[in-house]
Amino acid sequence: MKAGINYHAKAEHFAELASRAAFAAATALCTADREAWEERAARYDGQAAHYRNAARKAA
Repeated sequence: MKAGINYHAKAEHFAELASRAAFAAATALCTADREAWEERAARYDGQAAHYRNAARKAA
């Protein structure tokens, strides 16, 4: 375990970013923009899952 890393806070941060990116994708006017935001949302969601798992392991 790495000392000083707040995995829960990082997970919440990336979950918030994923939510905002999903909203941006839903409201995008251009198909290319929508796809880019969807990819970004998926990437952020994956990072949030990674930090949730790290938090479980650190507990």
